[in-house]
Amino acid sequence: PAPSHAYVFYATEDTYACSALINAHIIRNVHNSTLPIYLLASPGVSAEALIAINDIGITVVHDVAPPLGEKAAAYYSEVLLKLRAFQLHHVNPALNRIIVLDSDQLVRKSLDHLFELPPADVAAPLMYWGGNTGVTTTLMVAALNEQLWGIINGALHHMRPDEYDMDLVNRVLQKRLMILPGRYCTLNSHWESNDTPGWFKGYKTQPNATPKELEELYQQVEVLHYTAMDKPWNVDPEKIVEYREILGKSVVHPLFVQQFAEWHRYAAELCP
Repeated sequence: PAPSHAYVFYATEDTYACSALINAHIIRNVHNSTLPIYLLASPGVSAEALIAINDIGITVVHDVAPPLGEKAAAYYSEVLLKLRAFQLHHVNPALNRIIVLDSDQLVRKSLDHLFELPPADVAAPLMYWGGNTGVTTTLMVAALNEQLWGIINGALHHMRPDEYDMDLVNRVLQKRLMILPGRYCTLNSHWESNDTPGWFKGYKTQPNATPKELEELYQQVEVLHYTAMDKPWNVDPEKIVEYREILGKSVVHPLFVQQFAEWHRYAAELCP
């Protein structure tokens, strides 16, 4: 039978396509998942990048991001492409559950077990850095059906001013969400500022984490999200320490540098 589960990334330009390629490679070749992987690609992704993606057996779906509402920041102009993943059953009717992932992340562990979660329209990690309100949409385990797509598509056609994908999902799916632990979207900032999140040991962010605690934290991380400093393709790992010294900033944990270096190692190997 055709697989009913799949991983889905999206990319609006080559840097994100490269990062999607890295994570697809990790899912398939490091964690040995046999499930299909899709990439929603907007016209901003080059032919060269698409060839590299096709070469490792990722199915490319060409699509266009729905427009944001008024007052939205131009930086996020194509972020709603992600939510078009909720209609992938129109592309492949065999699919009934997908994991949608942002590409500016590093998948650290096998995620196949998430497909075994009890039925839920969407399961997503707690947005633990935002006062524990709502979920983040950097990883979503999503059901594929017409009812859910109808809700999402309706909301996409009536975007509120200054509203983005995360706001939309929390607003329209509030009663349909299953909350996943913070380890499914852990910010890399903990290794920059030497603190640990509330879900690690306690109820709130703990400052002054020991190096050992930060190593233990990294061992628990399922998916690392790059938010601190910059996106990995804009950061030279070899210059992080020197750059921070010049600015008089605190000393980062060595893992902070390693997390960028790991991304760059994969990029050098995989990306055109």
